[in-house]
Amino acid sequence: MSLKISEQYKNFLLKSDKSDSTKIAYHADVEQLMKFLGKKDVNKALLSKYIAYLNSTNLTKKTIARKVNSLRHFFKFLQSKNYIDSNPIVDISFPKPTHKPQRILNRNECRKLIETSKSNPKIYTVINLILHSGIRIGEVSRLKVEDIKLDLKDPQIHIKKYSTLADRKIKISDKLMFILKDYMNSHEHISENNFPFFYTSNKKNINIRNLRTSINRIISKSKIENICVNDLRNTFIVRQLEVGNSMGFVANVVGHKTKLTTERYIRLLKKPYKDKQLNKIEDL
Repeated sequence: MSLKISEQYKNFLLKSDKSDSTKIAYHADVEQLMKFLGKKDVNKALLSKYIAYLNSTNLTKKTIARKVNSLRHFFKFLQSKNYIDSNPIVDISFPKPTHKPQRILNRNECRKLIETSKSNPKIYTVINLILHSGIRIGEVSRLKVEDIKLDLKDPQIHIKKYSTLADRKIKISDKLMFILKDYMNSHEHISENNFPFFYTSNKKNINIRNLRTSINRIISKSKIENICVNDLRNTFIVRQLEVGNSMGFVANVVGHKTKLTTERYIRLLKKPYKDKQLNKIEDL
């Protein structure tokens, strides 16, 4: 495959509605395949050989599955441009990723995690933000100063539309409002509206991977077992259902596209779900 095709695919990705991290990953995965093929044209036999090579590495099943999804997207692009007649990846088997069971933190574990994070004010604020609002780690990394409204009468966070995720506003609790206010007061640069709320040393938005690494470091230090960053969001969702918030309310707060996604969390509740129409975020 030629460099010309690679560049065309890169431009095609740039115009898509996928997230920036997905675009980068997809293009890198295709570049890796092209390097493996050299000057040979792709076919089912070579593709099977390539996936067998991936399986022989130390890559996780999840990473290999993502790489295969990248290639599926790439070959669909090639078909749309009539560069290939048939899709060589259609009937090729690959390892299915194993999904770690969702883990819900109890109140003592939440307190322990928060207490452990106090040595790092930025990560302390991030952990509280996820535990008390349920926003995604990617949404945390993209927050601007102008997205945080800390009015005593109506404190809220504005999550702007990104890729396939819809725009939404979250009314936050007084507890979270004061935590965010303390963080803002200790960072002089956060006075500018378009400035990243969580920023790096070069005044840029904090990278998702770095943010995840920092939180994982706190998790490890807290010695709470079998949890990952996403479990903080899971914990918030389950807590809101436990107290009787409606499915629709919780779905709107956490940005689920449909209530069906929210309903999947019912199995994680300790008691049968009862909709009390509370419709107010409950602190942990």
